[in-house]
Amino acid sequence: GGGTTNFASSFRELLESTGEFEIERISVESQTVQRAVLDEQVYFLWATRDDKFFLVIGAEEPQAELLAMLGGTGEKLAASERFKACRKKAGIAPKPLMCLYADVRSLVADFRTVFEAIEGELPPMVDGVLRECGVSATEALYGEIGDGELGIAAKLFIKIDGQRTGLLKFWDHEPLKQQDLMLIPQDAFWAAAFNLDWNMMCGETFRVLDELEPDAAMAVTGGLGMVQSIVGFSITDDLLPALGDTWILYDAPDHGGFLITGMAAIVDVRKADALQNIFSRLVELGSPALAEANAELSIMDVKHNGHTIHCVTVNGLPIPLAPAACFVKDRVVCGLSPQTVKIVLDRSFAKTAGPSILEQPDVKAVWPKMSKNAQSFYYTDNHFAMRSMYGLNLLIQTAMASMAPTKDFNAGSLPTLPEMLTDLHQGVAGWSADEDGLLFTSHGALMPAMSANSGLATTAMLTSILLPSLARARELAKRAVSQANLRGIGQCCYIYSNDHEEKFPPNLEVLIDANLATRKMLESPRHGPGVDAYVYIAGQTANDDARNILAYERPLGDEGTAVVYLDGHAEWVDTWRFGEDLRGTYKRLDREDEIPEEYREW
Repeated sequence: GGGTTNFASSFRELLESTGEFEIERISVESQTVQRAVLDEQVYFLWATRDDKFFLVIGAEEPQAELLAMLGGTGEKLAASERFKACRKKAGIAPKPLMCLYADVRSLVADFRTVFEAIEGELPPMVDGVLRECGVSATEALYGEIGDGELGIAAKLFIKIDGQRTGLLKFWDHEPLKQQDLMLIPQDAFWAAAFNLDWNMMCGETFRVLDELEPDAAMAVTGGLGMVQSIVGFSITDDLLPALGDTWILYDAPDHGGFLITGMAAIVDVRKADALQNIFSRLVELGSPALAEANAELSIMDVKHNGHTIHCVTVNGLPIPLAPAACFVKDRVVCGLSPQTVKIVLDRSFAKTAGPSILEQPDVKAVWPKMSKNAQSFYYTDNHFAMRSMYGLNLLIQTAMASMAPTKDFNAGSLPTLPEMLTDLHQGVAGWSADEDGLLFTSHGALMPAMSANSGLATTAMLTSILLPSLARARELAKRAVSQANLRGIGQCCYIYSNDHEEKFPPNLEVLIDANLATRKMLESPRHGPGVDAYVYIAGQTANDDARNILAYERPLGDEGTAVVYLDGHAEWVDTWRFGEDLRGTYKRLDREDEIPEEYREW
């Protein structure tokens, strides 16, 4: 309906605002569609029908694809078994608002095809990087946003086929236990709990480094050995094996902290004695440095309800923190002050401990459905966050909206704090893993929905940020295309020289006449069609100095230009180096009188 039409108009206005697109209405088999062309290389075609907006993007004009979408013909994604398996695993929302699906293996295959067509064979390291980053073992990605019990619910499922190695080892751990989350108080501002075997991850990191870049692995090993000789203990052999898998971080009102100073950590411990020795050793190392500043570093013990809290203090300097730790059975409680540690001991380990985060209504509603195989848990008190940020948010929205092109903005239309808090749920999220893959689930938005006018402010702010970035990205993309053109010109010149006694062609037009190059190859996207953008230094042979410039793009601005050298490689060089290389080329050819006037004196 009208909303779809408005969306199509807004989409066109967005493209027009960049100044990069040629936009027109065309007729495709009696269907009126809109087309935007980017440098005759990327085509955007869109149309509306009923209450739907259809958009297709392609390197060649994708009219057939758009007509198939409008007509409901062609192969349906919904029929894909892999797609259906991903949706089933993620759990389809009752009212999905948006979903995203990517066949990762097809995308990787397309990437290989494009890269090999432009650059040739992929470097050998690429396969190793893809494997160790988990891309090779990933079949597909499925993401979904929809209505949930806490408002917005988001899910991301990564379908894995094969062994989890490299980065995927981050999810090769035991699930969290209910008693782990019971250590977090119900009124926490925020919380994070996860299982992570640092010792195993360190070993996996060394394996990956050794496989992909042996020299880097040796450098890291040497660096760790140097650290061990200084501190007197090994990070890999002493520190990491002493730590357990479960880590819990949170902050709560009773901690009385400012910014991060109230943060507490509860960590599993395998070797408490080893950690205490390392703790003492670090204090010994820091003492001489502080002594030079007439300060003293020491460990003070504080008794609290049968526990001993070890506190690091500095005498003689105005240090506002006093890091503290207390060992409780197979865990260590850490904080940036002994007061924080005392509160954690009373609220998480005492018999009189209060209700845990599992009793928080929003967590209680959704976590039991998420907790199977869950390896991590994340929570945010959005009411606290909104109260803390509302004043600054109001200032920013008002300022951004006042800079928008429309004059319809009314500052009084921005929502009040109570309106922002209405129906705002807490945020609950977590990762889980099983034999099928990895699943991230999130309930509750971190920020409430914007009203129409506050959305205007957000649009103005995003536009002011994104448009310059888009222009810069477009410029870098054009530079890359220009370098590819010059590299192709160099290759064509060498092919020509094979049949002409190692001599390069007298001009670039000869390459077109010989069907070695295309007219498109001689046009720079930075200059536009019909412009003689590339300067060819004729009269050279394949046996001349490899440092010579063979051809270059006429410089625009003062940042530099794209150049192809006689050895066949093309790159972007800054203005100073370009001038040096250009003068050197003509000097080696004994043709200094041909140096362009603007580059003769430097």
